[in-house]
Amino acid sequence: MADLDAILGHGTNAAAVARVAEACGTTVYLDCGYGELADVKRVPAHANIVPVVGSETVRGPVAAAGVRGFPTGSVFSIDLFNGELFGDHWREWESIGVTSPRSIVEIARAGVEITGARAVILLDLAAVGTGNGPVVADWCRQVRRLLPAGVAVIAGGGVRNEEDVRRLEDAGADGVLVASALHDGALGVK
Repeated sequence: MADLDAILGHGTNAAAVARVAEACGTTVYLDCGYGELADVKRVPAHANIVPVVGSETVRGPVAAAGVRGFPTGSVFSIDLFNGELFGDHWREWESIGVTSPRSIVEIARAGVEITGARAVILLDLAAVGTGNGPVVADWCRQVRRLLPAGVAVIAGGGVRNEEDVRRLEDAGADGVLVASALHDGALGVK
């Protein structure tokens, strides 16, 4: 779940998110625009909410480390746009081997080590809602090879149908982010 108001700096929907987490009774990965150490306070304290640290908003490794030890764990999201790290915050990771906006494998490794994340999301924002198919399968393969056992890979952006889901699973994804294909009925809940 993404709290777009929080991500854009227009307040937070923490109370509503906590109600959704309670009603669902399942784990909710929440991206609330975590960027600085102090932002961990924006994550609602709830047993079902796991904070997502997005490469688009987090301001480097020191800020990312702020979620280490969070009671519900954390997820590290690699936010891409047309196959490159989205935004300029990747530059704040240069001291630990992230040398270009194409350093996706390097930021995945560093992000998991620093945050202790239980999952990595690979999301190409340019593909979201397009229905053109996922573009992160190759990154899934590469990232899957370097992650420690027990750290999940979740892929998203452009997923159209079950064939796309299988393709991402074959590439090493343990889970898939889907929205448009559910809304338009191309994928159903089984």
